[in-house]
Amino acid sequence: MIGLAARVNGYRITLAQIAGICARVRGMRDRVGGMGDRIGGTRARVQAARRRVGAIRCRFWRMDTRIATARERCCRATAGAGCSIDSLDILSPERHHDANHLDPNMTQQRLELVLDDVVDGEPVGPASMPVALLADYQAQVARFLKGSHADVDLAALRVGIEAGSWKVVVPAMALVAGLASDVALLGSGNLDDMDPKRAEVIEEWQKAAAKAKTRRYDILPGGGKAVHIHARTHYARQDQAAWVKVEKYLLGEVIDLGGKKPNVHLLLPDGTTVKVGTSHDQVLDQNDNLVYRRALLHVRAEEDLHTGTLRHVHLIKFARYQPAFDSEAFAAMVAKGRKAWADVPDASEWVEEQRGAA
Repeated sequence: MIGLAARVNGYRITLAQIAGICARVRGMRDRVGGMGDRIGGTRARVQAARRRVGAIRCRFWRMDTRIATARERCCRATAGAGCSIDSLDILSPERHHDANHLDPNMTQQRLELVLDDVVDGEPVGPASMPVALLADYQAQVARFLKGSHADVDLAALRVGIEAGSWKVVVPAMALVAGLASDVALLGSGNLDDMDPKRAEVIEEWQKAAAKAKTRRYDILPGGGKAVHIHARTHYARQDQAAWVKVEKYLLGEVIDLGGKKPNVHLLLPDGTTVKVGTSHDQVLDQNDNLVYRRALLHVRAEEDLHTGTLRHVHLIKFARYQPAFDSEAFAAMVAKGRKAWADVPDASEWVEEQRGAA
């Protein structure tokens, strides 16, 4: 450096300019230091937040533990050992039609479903029960408990079989969503506001009791009004099922085919079996053996709009069912579509014209 000025990389610079540059560098260092302090403070706040989140998680974990313990104690108190709670039903006016009918203690009470009958001079019970009657009743009980609630897991629900005719015992109605309110509605004679699938089972029991004069069905809620269904009672929905004629496709496994009055017994994916009426020619036209194989049936039937139940089901045809992808058939359909639309330059514009767009 010579005098008051110097050359840096060929450029002339004064000492004042150098001092200014140094001052700016020091200012930048100070700002960077401040940013570091702020970053450190942010890190400290983040760490504190993480500690609070961890504490909240611990509290939730302890709450879950206490809830699980309380459920286990409730299960032992109401059902004895081996009870499993599937879902706890909290009653509210928003979830149930007529909460005024409910007994607040009812959800903690057990429910007894009793089948009483005399077959071949012998009263039914654990020691003597016709297999067909047992199968029908157990299936109806399962449908009554589940209702329309997809969250009710029958595999997790525990019931007991006790002496005294044929008695199925649900240890606590709170184990099954909506059951307490529907039983209360049934006790007041109101089937219309019940779950439609449960009301359907009650109507089936009423029809069966009307045919078999010795049969009786009892619904006995602990602490609630008992319901007795027999030949002299008339349990039915006032707004009777709305049956409409439909055509639909049913996919399932063929369990039986043919017979003197030919029909198809089709096992659906939900476990129900539908009997589909056919003709002799429709059966004879099948070259393949469909029994115990999946099949797609195009049927005509009547369907209950409330429950989706089908009746008077008749076969239109066995539809072609091929779940695997057929590349040749797909290519043929694409070629057919291209040919049909060959004279339409813009498909989107054509659609807009059909809709009347400006």
